Amino acid sequence: MAQKSSGGFSTVAMIVAFLAIAGFLYWLSIASEPAQVAVAEEDVTEEVQSVSFEAFGQDPPMYQGRNIRIEDVPVERVFGSAGFMTMLPDSTPYVISLAPTQTGQVVPGDQATIVGTVEPIGQTVLQGWVEDALFLDEAELDAIAAGGNHFVVDELILDDEVEGMEDDATDGATDDTSTADDAQP
Repeated sequence: MAQKSSGGFSTVAMIVAFLAIAGFLYWLSIASEPAQVAVAEEDVTEEVQSVSFEAFGQDPPMYQGRNIRIEDVPVERVFGSAGFMTMLPDSTPYVISLAPTQTGQVVPGDQATIVGTVEPIGQTVLQGWVEDALFLDEAELDAIAAGGNHFVVDELILDDEVEGMEDDATDGATDDTSTADDAQP
């Protein structure tokens, strides 16, 4: 009868060994750090969406965070090198800020093509505008701040520059109609 009892002990030992292995694997899953896999990011440039000035003026916040191009933007007032103000089609003043890396000289009356993004006007932006004395009066600043956003320009092209580029392209194609009579001394 001694042999019957040894079979029961091996079954219990096998269950204890199984539970010990399962407990060890559970502890490993808790104690180990998750593996981090490096993924190479592709240089994806966001496509620029063209928007008419009239469409933009209907709902500027709709374009927040999107890279857009707006043509025929009228320059109403210039803020030094910080940017300029335009009047939306509904006569609301709207600020166009030049990114720090952007250079360009505009004067009131210019028409410009701008490429960039709509960003919110935060307290830091407002405070910078007040410190730089960019606005003539408090009412103007309040009207602009009420809009809640402004356009940050990454690329500024004056419309007369665009026309100049088109003129340069056509100047090379002019027809030289000199005749043999013109070449005589």
